[in-house]
Amino acid sequence: METLQAKGLRFTHNARTLIEHLDLTLAAGEMVALIGPNGAGKSTLLRMLTGFLKPDRGECWLGNRQLADWPRNELARRRAVMRQQNSMTFSQSAESVVAMGRAPWPGKQSAEIVQQVMLLTGCNTLATRDYRQLSGESSSVCNWRAC
Repeated sequence: METLQAKGLRFTHNARTLIEHLDLTLAAGEMVALIGPNGAGKSTLLRMLTGFLKPDRGECWLGNRQLADWPRNELARRRAVMRQQNSMTFSQSAESVVAMGRAPWPGKQSAEIVQQVMLLTGCNTLATRDYRQLSGESSSVCNWRAC
């Protein structure tokens, strides 16, 4: 089973240490909650674990390879990230937004897979709702395992 790992992570911003000596191992399909006050480093950790931010020290691994060593197109097929804040200004159904995550696999049973993913994640009841009208709790997703 593939894992996502953080080994000895450290991250500072504006002379403030946000993350120090962090080790973490997540198994494929595992669900984890990050809880803490504003400014504690939760979003910073997620950005490092998804390869969007490089730690000051330490490494992030997906399987047997450091995130920095993954070609972008391969990494896009292994993980998906949807930020809680977005700048989408046009009307779009939640189902259409989920379908955007299929971009790395054009034409490969996308409609069926989108339906399966929405059912699996319990958001199938939101399929026709305007994405802009969903709360952060229902629209914030970080799933690094490819479906």
